Order: sequence, then structure tokens, then C-alpha cells
Amino acid sequence: MPKRSIFEQDVSVCLSCVQDEAGARYDEIWLSRCETTAREAMVRDFYVFFLSDGTTTFGMGNASAAELQKAPLATLGSWFAQVLTVDEMLQKIGHAARTTEV
Repeated sequence: MPKRSIFEQDVSVCLSCVQDEAGARYDEIWLSRCETTAREAMVRDFYVFFLSDGTTTFGMGNASAAELQKAPLATLGSWFAQVLTVDEMLQKIGHAARTTEV
């Protein structure tokens, strides 16, 4: 059975709403939730693209957000997903659109 695209499914589970002290609301994509979604998608036979600069996390203790992001991206890239940047993904989409035009 061919792998399906994650785009066929609702991935809104990755979105979280954060409210700052002034009451402003921000939608953020949290790395841990998206990592779990990517792993679950792969085991359900989806072909997963994971955008390294399309997710965020927060620093904890002495570790910066960038440091905390390295391990999940390495694991995802090795076993569960093709890790690429937003720009690389846009290039892939553009290339696919050009090659499938009728």
C-alpha cells in the first residue's frame, strides 16, 4: 500500500493558543506536540515532512530552545520523517505543482 500524505488529515492537534501577560493571544506550533503527531502519522503509514523552522519550543533550565530542538529533529529525521525547512518544503510543493500541471 502506498504511503499517504499527512496533508490528507487534520493536523490541528499541533496548534496551541498562548496568552501573554497583556492578554494578547498567539497561536504557536509546539515542537513536542508536532513530534508526537509526526511519529503517529508515520506508524499509520503516512509519508511525513517535518518543518524544522516551522515549530517552536521554549528553553528549560540552562538549555536554550535551539538546543532542545536538536534531539527531536535528529530522531525524527532518522526514523520518522523527512526534516526540511519551510523554504525547502515550498520548493517541493512548487516543483510538484509544475510537474503535475495538465
